[in-house]
Amino acid sequence: ANDGKIHYQRIWELDKEDANHTEHDVESVNSTLSRHVRFIQNMEHKYAQHEQGKLIVMISHGDCCQITQTLFESVTPNLHHTDIKYIQNAEVRDLTSIAREKHQHNLKRFSSSKL
Repeated sequence: ANDGKIHYQRIWELDKEDANHTEHDVESVNSTLSRHVRFIQNMEHKYAQHEQGKLIVMISHGDCCQITQTLFESVTPNLHHTDIKYIQNAEVRDLTSIAREKHQHNLKRFSSSKL
C-alpha cells in the first residue's frame, strides 16, 4: 500500500536531480521558488511604502515553505528536502531571522578566514 510517503520520496529524489522537473504533474522546484519570491517581493513593495513595521505571514504547504527557505539560507533549491529541516504541521519559521543569522555566520567565517 502507498501511504503517500513513497510518492513524496520519489518526487523529492527527482527534485534533487532536477529543479525544473514536472514529472507526475508536480510544479517544479524552480517554479515554486519563483512564485513565492514574486509573492514576497509584491508584499514588500505593497507594504514598504505605507505600512512599515508590519509583519507579513505567509502560509503554505510544507514543501513550498522549505523550498522558499532555501533562498533565505543560501541553499540550492533542489536540496530543499535534504538540507532544510523538515517543517512540522503548523510550525512557524521566521525567515528574516534565518537570513540574518546566515548572513552573520557568513560574515564571521569570511572575517576569520582573512586573518
